[in-house]
Amino acid sequence: MFNKILISLVAIFCLIFILRNEIIKQYLSYKITKIIKYETSIRDLDYSIKKNKLVIKDLKIKNPDGYKNIFALWISEVSIDNPVIQNDKLIINAIKINNADIFYDNNNGVINFKEISENIKRYLHAKKSLVDKASNIFTHLKSKNIDTIIDDTDENLSSKIKKMNLIG
Repeated sequence: MFNKILISLVAIFCLIFILRNEIIKQYLSYKITKIIKYETSIRDLDYSIKKNKLVIKDLKIKNPDGYKNIFALWISEVSIDNPVIQNDKLIINAIKINNADIFYDNNNGVINFKEISENIKRYLHAKKSLVDKASNIFTHLKSKNIDTIIDDTDENLSSKIKKMNLIG
């Protein structure tokens, strides 16, 4: 039984290791699309663990609807040296961009990159707002000298917080 579990774990680890580039590529494409609200695609991605280097090939960001050009941005290759994730933030020591085509486009007085920039600002504001709400809850709990660990086995956490009148 223990051998089967061990073999399964090793197989899963190997599979993740082999598919890591595809996993990272899909995640980055999804995350960028979610933030800017416009389709993003990556043709190829290579992450070298030995060199701690990430290379993205054919990064394309589609323009919002109504613009003349299909793409707002098309980069042949992006190389990121020594990317490190700390405290939910990506820290990049060096980045090289090769062959970037940037298509500034105007749709009835609105510039495509202004729309994309506004979407990024909205995303960051919503994320900050969520962090602020959580911080306010914990500050309130601390001010009430509530040091009980909330056990989430019988009800979900949000309904418990609502019962404590911490959020609406």
